[in-house]
Amino acid sequence: MSRPRPLALPHCAAQTAGARLRFAGLALALVLAAVPALLPDSAAAAAGMPIRVNDTRDLPDSNLGDGICRAGFGGDTGCTLRAAIQEANNSFGSDTIIVDPGVYELEIPTFADDLDSTGDFDIRGSLTILGQLPDGITPAPAGQVVVDGGFPVEADPEAVGLDRLFEIHPSAGNVTYRDMTLREGYTDGEGAAIQD
Repeated sequence: MSRPRPLALPHCAAQTAGARLRFAGLALALVLAAVPALLPDSAAAAAGMPIRVNDTRDLPDSNLGDGICRAGFGGDTGCTLRAAIQEANNSFGSDTIIVDPGVYELEIPTFADDLDSTGDFDIRGSLTILGQLPDGITPAPAGQVVVDGGFPVEADPEAVGLDRLFEIHPSAGNVTYRDMTLREGYTDGEGAAIQD
């Protein structure tokens, strides 16, 4: 009785296996390249896309560092000035914040001087803050975008506001304010509107 001969794979089968391996590698590369596109808000924040402020309340960001400016919790989707600055502080590179018309008062008393979520607005990275009409093009006319010191919590007759408005930390780099009014910030030292 004769033994069956071993089955020899033709040369084309070896080529097919190599082609499958190359195809699998290409598919993996495409999937990895597509992941940032599936996360548009985070990708936009990482790319320095403008953050639009559309809520005049003073609330911190609900999920700090996710690349989405959203204050409050649950169904609340407004972007406050504090939340926008917090998101900018937690992104890489320069950022631009566009502020819709309104009065943006400090409303959270200082708990610890350098916490981003209380007191003044702490800026830790290069930032441009623009007052702009909702059309996204037209600069806000004088007095349309106002950052206000709020109401003092202490019984200090000299205090006109809750705290200074902006504190620019040494890590900030270039910070620009344009087409907005800064009023009634308060500190017992220098820089009631902007401490640099």
